[in-house]
Amino acid sequence: MNDSHDLFPEDSDERMLADLLTSVKRVEPSLEARIAVRGALAAELSRLAISNQNRRMPWWQRTISVPWPIAVSAAALLLAVPALQLRAPQAAVPSTGNAVSTDQPAAPSAIAPRERPQVAVHTPEVSPEFEDYQTQTYLCGIGPLNSSSKSFLREDRR
Repeated sequence: MNDSHDLFPEDSDERMLADLLTSVKRVEPSLEARIAVRGALAAELSRLAISNQNRRMPWWQRTISVPWPIAVSAAALLLAVPALQLRAPQAAVPSTGNAVSTDQPAAPSAIAPRERPQVAVHTPEVSPEFEDYQTQTYLCGIGPLNSSSKSFLREDRR
């Protein structure tokens, strides 16, 4: 096994290494090698400077390269969709069943009987009626934007 004193260099080893490296320290690189090294160093530093500048810019100021056919088709699509929406008939109602027309009473059977409030009737000529109204703003292609529902008790006198 290795002893711990073998891991550390001795003074004679350091002197021998210094003697061997003195000849290498005196060697000068050629002019072409210096120019090539300086050019490579300048190119790498400029690349790093540009990447660091991009990191410091906020995301909304950074540029993204997009091929021009994709950009032109996206712009045409953005112009065509609102034009087609204006030309489309307004009577088209989404068939999903989620959208309810504005200010139309909902079917009374849509509410379970146990959810209806109990009303004490004092006179026989008063018949209370429970009504629901739902309003919803629906944007085609997006979905429901705003909805509200109202429930109230209407008493009709006969």
